[in-house]
Amino acid sequence: MWNPISVAAGNALYVLDDKLHPGGFEALRYEPRARDLSPFPPSPDWRWHCLPPPPYVLEPGYAPTSISAYTVVDDSEIWISTPGFGTYSFKIASGLWRKAGDWELPFRGRADYFPEYNLWLGFSSQDSMLCSSNLKAASVQSGPELLNKDWEDLHTHEGWISRRSFLVHLGFGKFCVARFFQTVENKASEAGDIHSQIDNFAVLTGLMLHHGGVNGDLRMIRHRSQLYRFRAMTSGWVF
Repeated sequence: MWNPISVAAGNALYVLDDKLHPGGFEALRYEPRARDLSPFPPSPDWRWHCLPPPPYVLEPGYAPTSISAYTVVDDSEIWISTPGFGTYSFKIASGLWRKAGDWELPFRGRADYFPEYNLWLGFSSQDSMLCSSNLKAASVQSGPELLNKDWEDLHTHEGWISRRSFLVHLGFGKFCVARFFQTVENKASEAGDIHSQIDNFAVLTGLMLHHGGVNGDLRMIRHRSQLYRFRAMTSGWVF
């Protein structure tokens, strides 16, 4: 797989190729096996299983398209959104896909559910602002609505090119946002040649989510940020 995405749901790890194709959806499951009298050691209990892709992947003329957003609902369904195809839900128990609607999830990349707040948290599909959504209220005709749109944005400087963003839950209402950026500066040499100087760095920002106000509305409070520079930007990051 190239640039895969993954989610944990039920008792398995599910891995999907970012651009889905037949064979690009697998599950890693633990399957205990009974002892036998064979002199050979038993095979590993963790096994990979190839799963069917969404129906649109098998349609004639399908061109691999990147998944724009994904999440887990009720620990029993995996939802993915693909531009031009809408949102599909994979039911873990039955192993079948169903179309949730022509709309797309209002997130960019991964969204995670936090039961203590009964909310999904992630990044907006239109900007880098933290947002949340009640996915269970979505219908076939209309997708889920964004909530808490007035949360403070994580401001960036002009010229910063956003690469990837991650939301890391630290527990007790505390979060860390890890955002990776790049700047490109074109410089001319004495010979008149133009070369680009690329600077890669990450900004880590501490956030706290708590109930506040008269109505007990959720508030996201931003704390300090720290910038870290890198000599090179790797193709992937794990948090």
